[in-house]
Amino acid sequence: MSKTAIILISFYQMTVLPVVMACLENSSIPDNLIAQYHSTNYQIGIGSDVFTLSIDQHSESLAQLMAIRHADCAAIITAHNPFSRLQNPEKNLAAHVLLAQALNQYSDSDSIISCTNIDPTGSWPPEEGFLALGLTVATAQRIGRQFNQNAIVWVDSHAVPTLILLR
Repeated sequence: MSKTAIILISFYQMTVLPVVMACLENSSIPDNLIAQYHSTNYQIGIGSDVFTLSIDQHSESLAQLMAIRHADCAAIITAHNPFSRLQNPEKNLAAHVLLAQALNQYSDSDSIISCTNIDPTGSWPPEEGFLALGLTVATAQRIGRQFNQNAIVWVDSHAVPTLILLR
């Protein structure tokens, strides 16, 4: 194992893992729903520049994007289906527009990238959202709660997406 890999693992174990474990222990979200969030494919971008993120797995594509945009963190947030209760497309679209406006208060438009969160089993409809580069975990949590989300995905400086439960 390389020295860089050992440092990444140590950093993760000392900083991110305790926060994730505390969230899991105190969450009111059902375990099966948490498992679905973990297995979701987080598809970033549109067209030929699309890449997919998985929870707790380093993404070289995201690392490159973060380096180009000089971002040391990022968050994936959706406004669709608050508290994982299915909404009609019109309500989801209206919430999505409001989320875009909220994110624009914290990031410039070049740092906000469309994404689609896809359940690989197909039992849950795809949800549109955003990857917001440079968004701190505290701000991402606040916005996620504002839109009644159960969880957000936060990405550290090592381009490792982490599921952060909000309730």
